[in-house]
Amino acid sequence: MLWMFAMAGGVGLLLGGLWLRLPSVLAASISLVLLGIVLMPLAQWSLLTAVAFLFALLGALQCGYLAGLMLSGSRRRRLS
Repeated sequence: MLWMFAMAGGVGLLLGGLWLRLPSVLAASISLVLLGIVLMPLAQWSLLTAVAFLFALLGALQCGYLAGLMLSGSRRRRLS
């Protein structure tokens, strides 16, 4: 379960570090939700647990994206 948070944060960090725009983050969020909708019933999770876990994964993705943006922005500022 922790590896899913690490992967979501890593994907967000990668998207933010590459300066990819909103459509890429939106596509990653939509694919994460669709993957969760498919896999959560197979794991026999309750609806409330699955929704809370998906929100937490989306939060990790968004925080990773913001961290990637900040890291790449500070790197550019330091180089110039």
